[in-house]
Amino acid sequence: MRRFAILAAALAFLETGCIQVRLAAVNICHEPLQYLDDKKIARRLRKDAKDAWAAASADAPPHTCTDDFRDGFLDGYVDLIDNGGAPHPPIVPPIKYRNSDYLTPEGQAQMRDYLHGFKYGADVALETGKRAILTYPVVLPTDPPSPPLQINTAMPPAIPPAADSLPEALPAPRAVPAKP
Repeated sequence: MRRFAILAAALAFLETGCIQVRLAAVNICHEPLQYLDDKKIARRLRKDAKDAWAAASADAPPHTCTDDFRDGFLDGYVDLIDNGGAPHPPIVPPIKYRNSDYLTPEGQAQMRDYLHGFKYGADVALETGKRAILTYPVVLPTDPPSPPLQINTAMPPAIPPAADSLPEALPAPRAVPAKP
């Protein structure tokens, strides 16, 4: 009975069409390989970021850069090369900083160090030009593009209020008593 159920399930799966088999193959084979490749790239970028940090901090006097600044530098470097975009820090600091321990003047300083480090790391990454290595070429069509869609953005003329609904003159301003 059990073999019959397995055979029936396999036949039902194959009955849905070849697309289901292809999608299953993608999910079973391709996705794990893509995940492992993404992790490999992330490790390589983190190593590059550490090398860039070593070069950038070599001239700094000892103990002048905080651990939070270094962490921000590494994250900013990796983020810019991996994701591209403008070299701006995130809107909010990472989850590590979003707890009550950082709601103090010292915690605020640590968050600022992280954000400054992030910006600096992104700037250093931008100067390397390595972002172009992590992009795929895009082939654009050679046909002339179709003309852009014309949208009428003209506003209809404003309707002035009726002349009899306007006051003839504004009232005089009133005096405001001085605060003691």
